[in-house]
Amino acid sequence: MSESIYFLNEEQELLKVCGESKIIESVQSKEITADKSELMNDTLSVSVLDDKKIRDAAFMAVRENDDSFSMYKITADSDPRGRLSFTGVNFAVDELHSFIVLDMRPSNRSIKQVAEQILSYTNTEWRVGYVDPTLPAISGTFYYLSVKDALKQLQTFGCEIVFKCKIDGNKITDKWIEIYKQIGIFSNKRFVYGSNALEVVRQRDRSQLYTSIIGRGKGEEVGDGYGRRIEFTDIEWEKSNGNPLDKPKGQNWLEYPEMTKLYGIPMKNGSKRKRETVLILEDIEDPKELLQATYENLVEYSRPLIQFKTSVLGGDSIGNTVTIHRSDKNYHYKTRVFSVKIDRIGNKVECGLGDNLNTSSTRQVASVQNSVTNLAETKMTFYDSTEISKWQSDIIRGAHGGAVILMSPSDYPANHPQRGESRQPFQMVWMDGDSIQTSSHFLVANSDGIGFIDGDFYTSPFKTAWTIDGKFNADFIQTGTILAEIFETSFNKLGDTLKLVSGTLRVENNGTKIMELTRRGMEFWSGSKSIGTIGTAGEPFPDLIDQDGPVKMDGKALIIRSDGDGDYIALSAKTGTGLILGNGKGMYIIDPNIRIVGDVTMSGNMDVRGELKINGQQVYPGGSGGGVGPGGATYDPINIGSNITGNANIVAWLEKYTKLYGIFDYIGLAYALIMVENPGTDGTDDIMQSSESAGYPGPGYLRGEASVNQGCKHLAQQIKNGQNQNVDIWGVMQGYNFGSAYIPWLSNRGGVNTTDLAEVYSRTVVAPSLGNTTGATYPYVNAVSQADGRTYLYVNGGNFHYAAMIRQYVKVNESVGYVVPISKPVTVTSEFGYRYHPITGSYELHNGIDLVNGNATTPIYASAAGEVVISGSYPDWYGNYVVIKHSDGLYTGYAHQSQLRVSVGDTVNQGQQIGNMGTTGPSTGPHLHFQFFNNGPWPSNSDFINPREYINF
Repeated sequence: MSESIYFLNEEQELLKVCGESKIIESVQSKEITADKSELMNDTLSVSVLDDKKIRDAAFMAVRENDDSFSMYKITADSDPRGRLSFTGVNFAVDELHSFIVLDMRPSNRSIKQVAEQILSYTNTEWRVGYVDPTLPAISGTFYYLSVKDALKQLQTFGCEIVFKCKIDGNKITDKWIEIYKQIGIFSNKRFVYGSNALEVVRQRDRSQLYTSIIGRGKGEEVGDGYGRRIEFTDIEWEKSNGNPLDKPKGQNWLEYPEMTKLYGIPMKNGSKRKRETVLILEDIEDPKELLQATYENLVEYSRPLIQFKTSVLGGDSIGNTVTIHRSDKNYHYKTRVFSVKIDRIGNKVECGLGDNLNTSSTRQVASVQNSVTNLAETKMTFYDSTEISKWQSDIIRGAHGGAVILMSPSDYPANHPQRGESRQPFQMVWMDGDSIQTSSHFLVANSDGIGFIDGDFYTSPFKTAWTIDGKFNADFIQTGTILAEIFETSFNKLGDTLKLVSGTLRVENNGTKIMELTRRGMEFWSGSKSIGTIGTAGEPFPDLIDQDGPVKMDGKALIIRSDGDGDYIALSAKTGTGLILGNGKGMYIIDPNIRIVGDVTMSGNMDVRGELKINGQQVYPGGSGGGVGPGGATYDPINIGSNITGNANIVAWLEKYTKLYGIFDYIGLAYALIMVENPGTDGTDDIMQSSESAGYPGPGYLRGEASVNQGCKHLAQQIKNGQNQNVDIWGVMQGYNFGSAYIPWLSNRGGVNTTDLAEVYSRTVVAPSLGNTTGATYPYVNAVSQADGRTYLYVNGGNFHYAAMIRQYVKVNESVGYVVPISKPVTVTSEFGYRYHPITGSYELHNGIDLVNGNATTPIYASAAGEVVISGSYPDWYGNYVVIKHSDGLYTGYAHQSQLRVSVGDTVNQGQQIGNMGTTGPSTGPHLHFQFFNNGPWPSNSDFINPREYINF
């Protein structure tokens, strides 16, 4: 028996194995359910010494043998008095409940084939292992149910399923099911009361006991609607021929005479009569097969159910058949282990033996099947239901009398030309009597329209008063007043007509309406479609709010609007210029020189397809930023060769692409890279040696401007990776030489680059990956390596002096005071001061300044060093919010973050990442709401200070 508990996380990866010395209690319970439509009950309860590695474990497992484990999903846990307690159920029951079988209809297929098709819905996560080859072929329907429920349904065909898994290394490597006709084997194990059985208690159930069964198989439909079922009346059984019981021809029941003598119905004459029942076996079509199945059920029905509860030493496996003995009560039984409760530490086993008295599955299934079959055999015949439905239809339609009838062709006389067998209605008839025969005036509505019949309904003509397409026959207007007056005049020779129709002025062209004056205003038409209106009524912008509040236009504006998708409103001073409003297709302003005079406020996003300039200076895109970097430092180029600084192309390209990728503050580092990588460049070769970073096999593939473009792009990516993983700028520069994998490696070791760490990475990671597994070196002598004392490099190991080489060519300017808390280029989207709140509309103090830089999740840095005094979620005010107290007594606040990276009590440095930009709390989009204030951490309005007093944005 296993003496270890395996604990796993949510990804089913191994966290820790607890040996017996750490286990306080381990109790495993298994029960073969009485109901075959339920899977085996399998639970595990464990208590171990407290261990933080497994406090959040999601699964636990015990080894059953060398090849398999039983695994359990943890459903409850607690941590009382220095220990951890876990309760779990077999993980398969939970896991397989989340896979859905859509539609399976197997017909006469093996149980293995059906099981494999069911498990195919787990996308190869589960497979079928051992399947008992003696199990029969089955047919059935599995429709929109979970894989778990499908396996439960599969068990009802006379099999038992167990779930297993395999753990190799630190994870689950295999999951499978095994299917048995009956779990377990015939064991030689004997349990003797007073020896290896501490107690033996017998329970006996004599309900639902029958000694004779009338077996009936599949039914067949016949013309009169009654079902005839397969029986075994013509099959003969004789014990002398090896059959288990005698059953003569002509007898439609099977009796167990020995059981009738024991448990039959006592008669007045002293004999015993058979206890008889009817068993419906719907899926059986062969009489011989039916007789055999009836016998197998009779064996179950003809004896009392017996169950033993026993505590044993050195128990046996669940499902095994064992013998149990208690001589003082003359108990000597061969029986099955249907449940076990195993104390895996105390080696004590409590078994349930015999029949599971929760309900015999065989008797339960048969009882349900009989009830369903009896219901089916008493169903109404098709003829009966059809006649009743006809009578109901006739009553509803009025076919048996009434002043109204919904007529079908079947209601006409036999010799009438409209007579037919269809009962589908085709016209409604109102009449002046209680039937067609007693009436002489009829109003009829059908596919021709509405009209009248006077006289005999079947022979008199139908006169249409109003056709189906809306034309009214004036012959039927014989009384009353027409209130709508129509006035019409033609006012030109182009076919235009002016009409006054019911108080509405209308212009038509050749009978087609083109304009109409209504309460909406002047409405224009094209064909049958309304194009739009010019008027003063309505609210085209019901949600419009300006600085004074909601804007109301009804009755106060000349409103021009279109009615349909795809229509336009166009204002044009000359061909090719003007303003176009498109219904659902945007707004167009077409002119080579557009000027807007005055302040412009825009709510929403703006997509600029060309250059964007502010005060004549171009604004460059970029979301990764660059900014001042950790510590707020900037980097000026020094000692750069004149062949580089004097090359106008290189200078222009570096300025262009550092701005394009948002790292203009790092342009000094870009110059330094060229001095280290290619100091003799003339501007036509691979200037920044960047070809390899673009995926080429070596340098020289990218030349001139293309090399600078790729080099700056790669540097920007490295800087962003460093910022996201809290790696200093020198680690970023070293990563330019080693490759991107160096940054997470360094992050896991503190994030601060040193030559010592770079050498370790060169020797243990880079060099071995390229074939140098012996640590071989070669000489590398220059001022940097000599000053360091290591005048060598590792073969195929890159240059671990690279960051120090870069440092020769930049002057680091450390910042003082406060710095911008996000990377450049920075845009202020809302200033400090009073404004109308964009969400609530109230006029109130905007107590900070809103910043963006094009990256919706850009890192947020501490503007100055200090202590974190607030870090948490405040959804009604600031969303995810951080406040830092600084040494000068000021506080800075950082609101709406998507992720917080510091906690209350942390001490942070200037430029240290404290979170990421987001849009949590009351916010209209991703941005940083940045504050300065006194009297923190929760100030009043008078304590807030405009951030521009400390930072030049």
